[in-house]
Amino acid sequence: MEVLNNGQVQLKDLLRLSLRLRKVLSQFSIRLDQYYILLLLHDDPGLTPRKFIQKISKKPSHITRAMNSLATAELIERRVGADRRTVPTYLTKKGTVLIK
Repeated sequence: MEVLNNGQVQLKDLLRLSLRLRKVLSQFSIRLDQYYILLLLHDDPGLTPRKFIQKISKKPSHITRAMNSLATAELIERRVGADRRTVPTYLTKKGTVLIK
């Protein structure tokens, strides 16, 4: 990856990296947006849906669908919070292994 004098990476290199990452993730049936959710949970365990919406510029319904898929794949787990609107989410062991 070529870095310009001012520290910027060329767009074509970022596109190549993105394509490579998508190819690797597809082997695990994970999309790039789902991988981003896993990374967020790795860095900040126990995020609630509201905090995801604040961190990710996607519609709540999109985040819910992505998280449902990750839960079905047993990569994340949702735990019952103080009330039904507060559902902290954590990586499972399987999800942690995928991130590393």
